[in-house]
Amino acid sequence: LLKVSDLRILKRRDLVACFRTTVATVTEKNIINANVWLQIALNKGRESEVFSFDERRLKAHISEIRSMTLQEPKVFLPRLFEIFKECGVAFVLLPALKNCGVNGVVKWYEGKVVLALNDRFKYADTFWFSLFHELKHVFQKKRTKVIVKYDNSFAESDEDFEIEADNYAMETLIPESFYREYFRLRGRYISKTDVQHFAEIIGVHPGIVVGRLQHDGRIAHSSMTDMRQKYEIII
Repeated sequence: LLKVSDLRILKRRDLVACFRTTVATVTEKNIINANVWLQIALNKGRESEVFSFDERRLKAHISEIRSMTLQEPKVFLPRLFEIFKECGVAFVLLPALKNCGVNGVVKWYEGKVVLALNDRFKYADTFWFSLFHELKHVFQKKRTKVIVKYDNSFAESDEDFEIEADNYAMETLIPESFYREYFRLRGRYISKTDVQHFAEIIGVHPGIVVGRLQHDGRIAHSSMTDMRQKYEIII
């Protein structure tokens, strides 16, 4: 399954990609589980048959991919896989692995790129943010790097690449100028009606707006959670 000769190599922190941590202690279990998820994801991606990578075609589909936030998974997933296949992206979705800490990975192979995600945080807005974050890594074309997206306990690669990818995801989903101006006019109190109206204006699911407001501290993390969709990956 893992395509390794000895299970003991799963203890190596640099098996798939070197990573650093912001916490004092990273257990052996964290390292092993991260390597297991990454190995499975990359193996599945490497085996996927896709066309040669076409950056121009992929960028032309960004607007359509963004519009999928308004659709249910059973509607958008077949089309999303189709787009990625045509553009040379081997797209892999796997359930999250407990004690893994990995959210996603991008790795280049000859003629194609693997982009893998999981459902670690379940919320749809996190899924879409992670997807566009990883797409930015694809556009960065760091072909000699394995770019792994971890949670707050793990981080990989140069910090500038991560900041650039975060900014791309935020701007693609919610244009900063619209966001700041709209909610500046609403002052400190933000209602569900405000969120719904703003989401309709910019053409994304309102749960994405709620997630951004929670992240920025504009509303409490417990506020408006009923407006956030959840996804679960089942294989």
